Amino acid sequence: MNENTSNWPTVTASRGRDLVIFIVILVVMLLLSERLRVYFAVTVVDVTVTRILPNCREETLPTPRVFARPGGGFWRPEKVVDLVKPQIENYMRSSAWSSEAAAGTRFVWTIRWARNSTRLDQQYRYIWKADAEGQ
Repeated sequence: MNENTSNWPTVTASRGRDLVIFIVILVVMLLLSERLRVYFAVTVVDVTVTRILPNCREETLPTPRVFARPGGGFWRPEKVVDLVKPQIENYMRSSAWSSEAAAGTRFVWTIRWARNSTRLDQQYRYIWKADAEGQ
């Protein structure tokens, strides 16, 4: 680093050139900020499940561990439902929940997600009917 006559440290020995470089870097950072900031790529996903019995009584079930952190934050928001829905179908086909459920029992899976926020503003509901293997 150089120091010019007014005792300001400079990179290029000219305050004018340093200012231009600083402004160019600042503009590039502002234009590319979404790409530069890692947390902009994070998609927060929450999955919950409710069992609705034939007599219309609702029970909130504990969310299975496989749905604790779907995607690990790396899925694009527009792909969340397409990626979680097959996992729900596979889980329900192999779980005791659907095999032991009475006819007419429904499982309502709620998938909520958001990009760059903890306020989950996108939502999708998937209803699995125990006697029809998912609808």
